[in-house]
Amino acid sequence: MEKRLPVLVFCLIAAASAGEADVFLNAGGPDVADEGGRVWVEDTGFLVSGEGETIGVEEPIDRSLLGDSRPPPEVLATSRNGEEMRYVFRAEPGTYRVTLYFSENCPRCVGPALGGTGCADCARIMNLVVENFHVEDFVIADAALPPGGDGRGRIFTAVERSFTVTVTDGELDIRISSGGEETATVNAIAIEEFNPFRRGDANGDGVTDIADAVSILGYLFGAPDDPSRAASNLREDPFHAAGHVRSTGTERKRRSKSPLKSPRIAKREARGRS
Repeated sequence: MEKRLPVLVFCLIAAASAGEADVFLNAGGPDVADEGGRVWVEDTGFLVSGEGETIGVEEPIDRSLLGDSRPPPEVLATSRNGEEMRYVFRAEPGTYRVTLYFSENCPRCVGPALGGTGCADCARIMNLVVENFHVEDFVIADAALPPGGDGRGRIFTAVERSFTVTVTDGELDIRISSGGEETATVNAIAIEEFNPFRRGDANGDGVTDIADAVSILGYLFGAPDDPSRAASNLREDPFHAAGHVRSTGTERKRRSKSPLKSPRIAKREARGRS
């Protein structure tokens, strides 16, 4: 086993990069690489209408509400703003997971109840369209302070909205528009091929990175959490599944606890039993 573990870790690290069909956009900012090796590229190549304006802030962005906390802070600190932004992606027919990232980085755009410095009724209200999915009256600051819909919120806090969509016409269409007096805004967009099974994603968080290696190694050495055995099988070889390696090792340990008996001792015990 000792000879296999470094290979296991190396394979997981090598698998951490995004799939070829995945796209990660930094709305209103330059190309930025995150700690997982994904590159959040400038969004202008996918923006077909609504260039609007780009805004950047220096305040730190709270990422604690994100399911995937790896979008870099500098990506969430920049945004594209306008009456309506439309993005179009060429996509092979199939199913994709689309995640829109938002952070209310304009204090004057929202009222005090939402954490800002604007008028009492001020709010940034937006409408989102991702293929056939529609979300109306979305307020970033309100979503940033769960539970949403109570009129209270906070700013400089990143939130996300995810959609699982099916593309049949070769294009994936996203529209983000204003539903009130303030312009619409978006900080980042991630589009990934949707596959519930991701080889190497042992801890089931949707990405393959060093955390999966830690999950597998912890399980092999007795941690209580059971990683996905199929995803832990990095080489599609039943022998290399984490569950098999661990159970095999357990059997070895169990057998090693039984004392070895010489033929003389075995005969003596047999006479005693008779």
